[in-house]
Amino acid sequence: MERRYETLSHLLGQPEVIGKQEELQRVAKEFSELGRVVELYRRFRRLEEEIQQSRGLLDTEEDEEMKRLAKDEVSRLSEEKQRVEEDLRLTSFREIP
Repeated sequence: MERRYETLSHLLGQPEVIGKQEELQRVAKEFSELGRVVELYRRFRRLEEEIQQSRGLLDTEEDEEMKRLAKDEVSRLSEEKQRVEEDLRLTSFREIP
């Protein structure tokens, strides 16, 4: 899905697509429909990376205050990841025909 989104983004800048109104509208519509899903997917992946980084701090950090901050961050990021995952699930079903 993400690859298709990138392909559509590229196509929107191509003269052969821009010159054909019907093709341009078709590509723009599909690009728009995939946009929200791809945005959520990318956010989900970033959150997973941030959670892993914070967990890494928990494993390596010796300072108790830093460990507490990392634990709080893992908790906050995990909650946000759950919300994004649910939004992604709901949006995917709405956006994809």
